[in-house]
Amino acid sequence: MTVSMRRRLKVFIFCSAVLGAVAVAGQNGDRIEFSAESTTTEFIEGGVIKRYSGDVAARSQDLLLRAEEAVYNSVRNEIRLYGDAMLQDSVRTLYADTLVYYDRRREALASGDVRGIEKARSFRAGQVRYLRDEHILHGSGGVTVRDDSIRSSLTGMALTFNDSTRNGWVVGMPSLVREDDDGSIITITAQDTIRIAREARTAELWNSVEVKKDSMTARSERALYEDIPEKVTLFGEPVIEYIMHGTGDEDDIPLRIVSEVTGDTVFVYLEERKLAAVEVAGNAVGTTVALDSTGAVYYRSVLESRSMRLDMTEDQVTGVVARGSARSYYMHAATISGREQFVNSAKGDTIRFFFDDGSITNMRIRGGSSGEASGKYLEYKPVRPDSVKSGEDEARR
Repeated sequence: MTVSMRRRLKVFIFCSAVLGAVAVAGQNGDRIEFSAESTTTEFIEGGVIKRYSGDVAARSQDLLLRAEEAVYNSVRNEIRLYGDAMLQDSVRTLYADTLVYYDRRREALASGDVRGIEKARSFRAGQVRYLRDEHILHGSGGVTVRDDSIRSSLTGMALTFNDSTRNGWVVGMPSLVREDDDGSIITITAQDTIRIAREARTAELWNSVEVKKDSMTARSERALYEDIPEKVTLFGEPVIEYIMHGTGDEDDIPLRIVSEVTGDTVFVYLEERKLAAVEVAGNAVGTTVALDSTGAVYYRSVLESRSMRLDMTEDQVTGVVARGSARSYYMHAATISGREQFVNSAKGDTIRFFFDDGSITNMRIRGGSSGEASGKYLEYKPVRPDSVKSGEDEARR
């Protein structure tokens, strides 16, 4: 190298360091303009390595990169950013400890406490891969997502967002928590996947789904949560278990009451943070068993029909309607106060139960398939044999 060439090289490096603003372009990639407090250049075989430090910024059309330090390698067509690294474009903003951007592929790899913000959604992950041209983002390492379209927070092992459809997936033991300013409203977990449909404002969950709301637990193979209306639909052998505590109707002994509802499809409705209703479509079966402190059955009730609806207020059942080939069985065990065992069964097209303070007060049957109701209403209080008898007499008239 001649003396003249050495002088020109020194002048070039000096000017780069002083001005702190240069432009680089990868092969068929973005043309990126850098600015920084200081810049150094190293010539390598086939290209250069540029090092930037102090308030680094790199811009290319809608792309903005920021960090405390950055290294650009023209051979690899990559930019490595360190210290409060940030990527921002027209879709989202990413923050990370370290961020690598490949300008030729228009791809970013963020690592270390990655945080993302985009329209109506935010998320955290251990690592994120962002494919800008494919409009796809992948996150892994224990992810958390807040999605305003379903007003819920989601967690899992990994996530994927499709910017073209605005849909997202959270996989690996995912959980969805619907919440408001006062706290959790409902929690839904699954073994495999949650799919978020932004436009429809829904979340679909697969494999061993469990829904929890107060004392209610529902299980199924698949579930669909709809934000408006606030409804959870359960598919694939759905079961709802509802646990209450009460006392005997005459002897005031403590009881543990477990109600279970099954069917082909189950719908759970929420209203003002409360469980408002449960509907069952197809092969509906409702079973309630009350056990005393010894584990003995105090009473047992079974209701079967083609469809069923349970209305609820303040965490208590206020009414039950069973439609289509409805069958009811009720057994009350003998009590220590001397009451004898009582058993009653009924059939009809429609059976309706009425409740007061969580307890059944009376029942009506319409359209008796066995001829007992003779197409009329049968009304009685199943815990009092005398009222049952009068109801049967009325039905025979």
